[in-house]
Amino acid sequence: MLRTPLSNDTITIVLLICLVLITLAKYTNTKRLYTYFGILVNSQYVNRYSKDLKIFDYFNSLIFLVFNLVSSAIIFQFVKADSNTNSDFKLFTIIFLAVFLFYGMKLVLELTLSKILQLDFFFKPYFFRKISYRHFFGIFSLPFLAYLSYHNGFSKVYALWILYGLGLLYLISYIILIKPFFEKIKQNMFYFILYLCALEISPYVILYKLII
Repeated sequence: MLRTPLSNDTITIVLLICLVLITLAKYTNTKRLYTYFGILVNSQYVNRYSKDLKIFDYFNSLIFLVFNLVSSAIIFQFVKADSNTNSDFKLFTIIFLAVFLFYGMKLVLELTLSKILQLDFFFKPYFFRKISYRHFFGIFSLPFLAYLSYHNGFSKVYALWILYGLGLLYLISYIILIKPFFEKIKQNMFYFILYLCALEISPYVILYKLII
């Protein structure tokens, strides 16, 4: 049985919004954006901008929205085929709000935990680096999302390959991320393992189970 291609209207709107947000980020700080594009190959961006420790300034907020939109679009394409709703926009809005709340609440819990454990000296620079790497994957995934969405439709297989690929890249970037903090991590190994289990591994396992 042939699969009916999904409408790309919602994805088109998402891609346009993402391009507008990236353009705004460029006009906000062109040099910072270009430096950000090289985050996977050098540490210039995190070394320079982590000194301010502003986890959510205007630039980071724009990139955060791009990441949420792209993540929501990938999940939207994955669940659309099994959804009974007649409104793509309604389904995407629900997914976007869920993703936005997921990462927003996760960040609040992480920052709260760091204050309770009195580990701000470690977690704040760590968080800045982590969200910088993570949100970059939103921009990185844009061309793949666009190509696969307009190339004979989008299937669950495509979505899974993107998710697995991003998961692998995220794992690699995470290893790169913790290298500068290795000595501090050794000194607070118990708290770091507690943090990994409670706020890094468990939420993504739950999210994966909900999607799949």
